[in-house]
This record gives sequence, structure tokens and C-alpha cells, in this order.
Amino acid sequence: MISKMVMSNMKKVRIEGMSVMATMLLVLVSCMGTNPFLETALDPAKSRGETQVWFEKEWGVPSSKDSRWLGGEVWTYTRITGGQKTLLGNFDPLTCKVTLKFDTEKKLTSYKYSGC
Repeated sequence: MISKMVMSNMKKVRIEGMSVMATMLLVLVSCMGTNPFLETALDPAKSRGETQVWFEKEWGVPSSKDSRWLGGEVWTYTRITGGQKTLLGNFDPLTCKVTLKFDTEKKLTSYKYSGC
């Protein structure tokens, strides 16, 4: 009888522990959506109306440039930001992709990033 109660309590504790861990994982994933370093650089640049000339001077030449349908350009910066070794000894790189959208006056209008 006691062993059944102990097993039942252990199962309950395990389920509660797993739900706490799942909640912590969700909080961690939701916090990873922003990069404070990029936000600190890009938000002021957008509010100041920085131009393509400024970004090319400060960030270097972008990895790619495309034109926008209604005018302006889209610049993409792609950088390797680290990585890890795989089981077979290969290197699996982590890439950061920053996309900047400029209007017809060559001023930054919006940005997004992933993997940073």
C-alpha cells in the first residue's frame, strides 16, 4: 500500500517538474526573439533617419542588395556568428541575417533580423 502511494506521488512530482521545465523553456524561447545589441544599434539609426551611406561606412558593404517594388532598396547583411562541432567533427555555423529596408530617399525605414 505504501509503495503504491510513493509511486503515485513520484509520478505526480515528475509531471509537475516537467510542466515547470516546459514553462521555463517557453519563457526562454520568447526572450530570445530580440537581440539587445542590434536593437540598440538599429532603433536609434532608424529614428535618426540614417542613410545607406552611413550603414555602408559603419557596417561595411552588405552581402546583397535588392530593389523594392515601390522604390528604395533592401540590404541584407549575413554573418557567421559562431557555431558548434557536430558528432562527425564537422563545423555547423550559426548565421545572423540582418535585413534593412530603405526608402527612395535612401533612409532606413524598417529592419528585421534572425539568428543573431
